[in-house]
Amino acid sequence: IAYDAAGNAVGVVKGVHDAANNGVTVANGAQVAGGLLGLSANAKSVRDLGRAANARHLAKIDEYVRKLPRTTTPTRTAADLYEVKHTGPYNYELSGGGVRFKIDGYRGSTILEAKHVEKPNSGPYVPGSTCPGSSCVNSRRDPRQPREGCDHYQERLDTLQIR
Repeated sequence: IAYDAAGNAVGVVKGVHDAANNGVTVANGAQVAGGLLGLSANAKSVRDLGRAANARHLAKIDEYVRKLPRTTTPTRTAADLYEVKHTGPYNYELSGGGVRFKIDGYRGSTILEAKHVEKPNSGPYVPGSTCPGSSCVNSRRDPRQPREGCDHYQERLDTLQIR
């Protein structure tokens, strides 16, 4: 693609140079137009290659997650239904470095964690709420930080989203 793009760029430059020196003609106009169309096709090819690479990456994540232990998310309470709506029907268990933890779901390379807030004024997941200190998320470690001992999962599932 790079070699072809360079050739197309040279065609544009030659056409513009010829038009500047000899006036605009059908020949140098066609040379510029052809070079620009070629560069446009080169840009589209590069975008398509990026999309294909991303699709392969996401397919590897799906393959990895299919092998994880999973359980069906219960649907008895409002919190359960909220979790299923925002993260999917399964919970998964990850482990590494001697640490095990469960996730509510995933989308692409993002770990999804659902937190239903029934009482926003005292909910532990609401910044500035009146919940007691030790039960508030705000007093714990930042949930967006990687869990200790699980660094190798950063390659596969690299983002946490709390909904």
